[in-house]
Amino acid sequence: VEIRLGAGPSRRLRLRFAGDALQLPATAFAAVRSRARSRVSARPGSVAAGSVVHFSGHVLGGHLPRGGKVVELQALVTAGWRTFATLRTGRRGAVSHRHRFAPVSRGRSYRFRLLVRRSADYPFERGTSRPVTVRVR
Repeated sequence: VEIRLGAGPSRRLRLRFAGDALQLPATAFAAVRSRARSRVSARPGSVAAGSVVHFSGHVLGGHLPRGGKVVELQALVTAGWRTFATLRTGRRGAVSHRHRFAPVSRGRSYRFRLLVRRSADYPFERGTSRPVTVRVR
């Protein structure tokens, strides 16, 4: 059996064979899991210490809950990715956040990503955006 599915949300398939003169009927189930997709950008990409960066992002693929989807903005620190802002998208998946860098951040580059977690009201598995880098001068 070969099945071609278009891009889309996670699905559960039921395969059924009615049987024939040589083989008994059979039924099987298969799960197709699709990872959530998102993107994030930071403007400007280089800022002075104490300045504000505007993050904007989008959860892709549709199928969003009516009230939007909760996502997390994360920063890469020595211990790994750490959530510093929890946000809710709009009905179309857009999200934005403003962050002010403290003066002690001077001279460093930081990487950020958007994390979309799995939830009962959203038919995709956990997924992250590609990281973006912000340089603090």
